[in-house]
Amino acid sequence: MRMQQRHRLLALFAVLMAFAIWPAAAQLVTGEIRGTLSDPSGRSMPNVTVKLLNEATQEVRETRSNDAGIFVFGGIPPATYTISAEQPGFRTFERTGQVLAVGQNLSLSITMNVGQVTEKVTVS
Repeated sequence: MRMQQRHRLLALFAVLMAFAIWPAAAQLVTGEIRGTLSDPSGRSMPNVTVKLLNEATQEVRETRSNDAGIFVFGGIPPATYTISAEQPGFRTFERTGQVLAVGQNLSLSITMNVGQVTEKVTVS
C-alpha cells in the first residue's frame, strides 16, 4: 500500500510540475517592447500615441504612454519592428529596424523634439 501511495504522489508531483513549466514555455515564443517618452528637458510625456509596425507583415499595434511616459507592447512575436511616436506640437519620432528575438525584452528611451507635426525624425 505504501508503494501505491508513493507512486500516486510522484504522479501528482509530475503533473503539477508540468503545469508550472507550461506557462513559462508559452512565454518564450514572444517578447516585449517597452519604453519611456520624454521631452528635451527630460520630463515624462503622458498620453503620447505610440505605434508598432511589424516590418514583414505590416501589422500595426497602437498604444498610449501612461502618466509616467511609459509604453508597453507585450506578447510580441519575434520580428523586425518600426516604433513611432506622435504628439501635437512635437516632431514625429520613428525608429526602424528594431529586431526582437524570441523571449527578448527590448527597452527604448525616446526623446520627443519640439516642432511641427509634419516634421519627422527617423532613426535607423
